[in-house]
Amino acid sequence: MTRWVAVLVWESELFMEKKQVPTRLNWEKDLANLMPFNRKLIWKGGAFIVMTIIAFGILTICLHNEMLHGSPVALGIATFIGIFWAARVLTDIFYFSHKDWPGGTSMVIGHCLLTMLFIMFFLTYLGLVLWHVFR
Repeated sequence: MTRWVAVLVWESELFMEKKQVPTRLNWEKDLANLMPFNRKLIWKGGAFIVMTIIAFGILTICLHNEMLHGSPVALGIATFIGIFWAARVLTDIFYFSHKDWPGGTSMVIGHCLLTMLFIMFFLTYLGLVLWHVFR
C-alpha cells in the first residue's frame, strides 16, 4: 500500500508542476501571438493531459489491490500508464533538444527532476506488469 501512496504523491506533485507550466514558460505572452483557434488547441491539449494524469492517479488509488494481484484489466491500465510515461521520456530524449528548454539553473534542475520522476512512473507501472508476466 505504501508504494501506491508514493505513486499518488508523485502524481499529485506532477499535477502541481503542470499548474506552474503556463506561468514558468510565459505562455500568456507566447500564446498571445497565435491565432485564437491555435491558442485554444494548445490550452485544450494541456487540459486533456492534466485530466489524463489525474485519472492515472485516481485509477491507481482505486485499483491498487487489483494491480498488485494481477487483474487483467488493472494490468492493462498499468500497461497503458507505463507506455504513456515511457513515450513522454522518449519524446523528451529524442524530440526535444536541450537548447529548446528555457535557460537558468532552476529550469535545468526542474527538467532533470521531472525526467527522473517520469522514469520512475514508467518503471513502476511497466515493472509491475512485467513482474506479473514473469513470476
